[in-house]
Amino acid sequence: MKKILLTLVLFTYLLPSFAQSGSKNNLPEAGEYSIGFNAVPLIDFALDKTRIFSNAPASSSSGIISYQQPLTLSGKYMKDASTAYRATLMLGYERNTNDMLVPKVGGVGEDVTDTEISSNFGLRVSLGKQFYRGDRNLRGFYGYEGIIGVSREDIFKKKYGNELDTTNSGNRLIKSSQGRSIGIGARGFVGLEYFFATKLSLSAEFGYGLNYQFNAGASEVSEEFKNGQAEETEIKMPGSQEFNMNADNADGRIVFSFYF
Repeated sequence: MKKILLTLVLFTYLLPSFAQSGSKNNLPEAGEYSIGFNAVPLIDFALDKTRIFSNAPASSSSGIISYQQPLTLSGKYMKDASTAYRATLMLGYERNTNDMLVPKVGGVGEDVTDTEISSNFGLRVSLGKQFYRGDRNLRGFYGYEGIIGVSREDIFKKKYGNELDTTNSGNRLIKSSQGRSIGIGARGFVGLEYFFATKLSLSAEFGYGLNYQFNAGASEVSEEFKNGQAEETEIKMPGSQEFNMNADNADGRIVFSFYF
């Protein structure tokens, strides 16, 4: 709710200052392309840095682009003045490595290194068609699109500095994953796009969609010293399926677009 209120404030007070003239037509022409991205993280970042609407001190900018809040790229091709083909792409990847010193088994005052590696991956692509209504700088639009996504989350690997042997024979985890997920969906949407300057716009939309997702199932691989050697054991969990119908974008996603 706070994010939506802040967005409304920005629309009310900032956009008029960018508009060159109330009567000037800033609309794109047939044959032009656009590139856009979700502007909400940048709005949050700007408000955080200036400490507007916040009593907290300004934070580091290192987290503005991360796997948890990816900047989804979007693009359009204007077929004519009131019709556009659109596409979006979200690609996120995160990898963390943590080295830890642990005592060497059988050693005196010696240490070895255990290494933990965790990662996440996500890819989402959509293709659709958008129809505009109106011929002024503030235009309504509606349309439809298909979506496909692939993700693999919580991938964990551990390399141990102590080898398994007769003096170090416990069972230990070496690999785990929540499994690969594949999702497909279709949605209809309706929204507003404001062309506040030549070839520049801000837009917001809400949609209703159908989504199906399949998860291949989690897995774990452990190792244990047996019969004079290290043996690996893999446990696979059952997969899962999910189908839902729901409204989306209630968090107030704002897209900044540049036309050329």
